[in-house]
Amino acid sequence: MKEFTPSALKLSYERGYVTPVIRECATLHTPLALYQLASSTFPRALLESARPHDRLGRYSYLAWDPFLIVKAKGRTVELITENQVITKTAHPLEALREVFQTWRFPHEVQYPHFVGGAVGYFGYGLSRAIHELPLRSGSLPDMHLFFPQKVIVYHHAERSLRLIVHLVP
Repeated sequence: MKEFTPSALKLSYERGYVTPVIRECATLHTPLALYQLASSTFPRALLESARPHDRLGRYSYLAWDPFLIVKAKGRTVELITENQVITKTAHPLEALREVFQTWRFPHEVQYPHFVGGAVGYFGYGLSRAIHELPLRSGSLPDMHLFFPQKVIVYHHAERSLRLIVHLVP
């Protein structure tokens, strides 16, 4: 894995990239204990990999502290950051495409695993943005994604973790 030097980190950040800083360390905690310790704020997610026959997978991923939340209900899209809420009328998938064009990772570096991106769900209601379907009532958004600033990648076999903190321009 190619590591960022301090000058490369600075350059990546200045170019507008969401730049992950990765540190490895040992831990005695389980992924669930880390999830409970990570934050009492929401959203947060614990993604567990699994193998057949109830054996643990190789990695668990814990993501929290979003720098961006994207919600959509119908054609109303909300972009939520720490400092502002932007509400606009747009096709939800087009709005998401714009988000991915704005918040991008440096492509010069290959990462060993998931380091960040969008975590959340696409609900049934989002299909109305693609197909003509009858309206359904409900309070949940059609799309709800968050982009975590902090991610822990827990390696089960090694009982080690990688803490990833994203520098966000």
